[in-house]
Amino acid sequence: MSPPESVFTYTRQAGPTRYLFVINDRRQPGPQYQKWHVMLNALGRKPLEPLRDEGLAQDVSVTVPAGLTLYDVLQHRRLDAKPAGTHQQLAVHLEPGGAAVIAAFPRPMAKLDLTAPGRVAPGTEAMLSLRVLDDAGQAVPGRQLAEIRVTRPDGQSWPGIQRYQRIDDGRRSLPLLLRSPPSRHVAIGSPRMEFGLTAAARVVVD
Repeated sequence: MSPPESVFTYTRQAGPTRYLFVINDRRQPGPQYQKWHVMLNALGRKPLEPLRDEGLAQDVSVTVPAGLTLYDVLQHRRLDAKPAGTHQQLAVHLEPGGAAVIAAFPRPMAKLDLTAPGRVAPGTEAMLSLRVLDDAGQAVPGRQLAEIRVTRPDGQSWPGIQRYQRIDDGRRSLPLLLRSPPSRHVAIGSPRMEFGLTAAARVVVD
């Protein structure tokens, strides 16, 4: 990480997948210091220094091992990094007081597969299946997050399912209980996955 002195970093791991949190700590004396002239004794710095109360944007360079596929979790997109020997590097822009979350997967995600029964009886529990697949059709290891929406024919969202679902190692099964009058079509979709993939299905409840 460069520059290291104005960035906080934190790493979490789920199986072979790593998540890097990059937090912007670049600041300068701002309005509060100018008004009150506050001096602080900050750890690792001079005994007294001006209050740094105004955040500044900055661009940082992140270096990770080669061979990993990188995603911007907050922007829901894949990242392109430049090869650097046994590592790869990418530039990350941080807004004042902002942060970035970078996920490093062992394989790229190519498809979000959503499977639902085509027809269910009202009051009958059905199972939804979510799979995150790579180019070879294999489940991608690690931890992912998907947003699930169930929509009535009139376009209104049905609140009977938890909106955000965690997917472990590319697989998740969800129970779905629909109480609806006959011949009602229900659309089930993942309009926004953590990494930009989408999927949809339609169920007839009668």
